[in-house]
Amino acid sequence: TRARALEDVPGIKYALRLFLMSHMVESEEFCRARDPARERLYFASGYGLIQCVKALMSYEDEDLLAAIGHTRHGIAIAQQHRKKAASLTSRLAGFVVGGPMSGITWVRSMTPVERHAELIYAETLFEKALLGIVYSGDWLAFIKEALNLRATFSTYRLLYKYLSTMDAEASARGEGPEDASIDADFRSGVLLGAGMSNILLSLMPGR
Repeated sequence: TRARALEDVPGIKYALRLFLMSHMVESEEFCRARDPARERLYFASGYGLIQCVKALMSYEDEDLLAAIGHTRHGIAIAQQHRKKAASLTSRLAGFVVGGPMSGITWVRSMTPVERHAELIYAETLFEKALLGIVYSGDWLAFIKEALNLRATFSTYRLLYKYLSTMDAEASARGEGPEDASIDADFRSGVLLGAGMSNILLSLMPGR
């Protein structure tokens, strides 16, 4: 069930560890055995990540197309687990007056699974954009994927701001430099994504 999605984190960690140890076939078989239909949040996204890395290693068109398909599926699964957006009226009001559904408050209102889904959505969106650019190999493809990259960077920036705010509040309460209620997997994913975004933005040509 969606509420138990985070229980798959240890399993996908094991699969990725197998992959990084060059046991690629075993890693894929483990993912398929645990989630044959690829309907679970972390196995769908993790399997997509494995296919993404494989495609970028081979640069074969067939592998790139397959990986794009897997990352699209991962995006769809993440979308199912994300918090439903507020109405257009509520969002516009939030932008204007900083209402309850704006920015960090919006992230606060999420469940842990929804926050993880938001993170995974950004990750899989980035993977798809990268694969799309590599597959087409031209600036036109980069422009087409620019909106996906922008959405990814914006999500990472928001999640990092949420993380920083929660840590600052925990520190102010005398509960340590980090908010203990935020799990290490979410924290590391946000920090990695935010750092990656900053590096990529710094490499882009100026206007």
